[in-house]
Amino acid sequence: MQSYIDFANKNGIALLEEGKCQFCGANVSDGIKECVDIFNNELDSSLDFYNPKNLIYKFLSVDAHTLQHPEIHGRWNNHLHLTRLHLILNYKINWTYKSSTILSRCLNKYKQTHLDEYL
Repeated sequence: MQSYIDFANKNGIALLEEGKCQFCGANVSDGIKECVDIFNNELDSSLDFYNPKNLIYKFLSVDAHTLQHPEIHGRWNNHLHLTRLHLILNYKINWTYKSSTILSRCLNKYKQTHLDEYL
């Protein structure tokens, strides 16, 4: 998985280094970098994700954060996270890492024949 900085550079997105997060509006002082750092470092320290009961919170928070920052993740990545949220919330699927792998494979298969589609 490429870094959000590389993805932004490749797509001509200028990342702001000061002020609020330019994508989700989080009240941070160092822009998107601080927003991503808080997400990556603070979330994992506050919940025990080795406990299977807490795993759902990891999936939900990752999906929410990704979808609040769609410009730095890419279209198909966003499709995966939005679809996963839909399946968890609307169909009450008990999500696992294996489920993510299956969904990813389904999306990869789908996009081979739908190169220009927008979900």
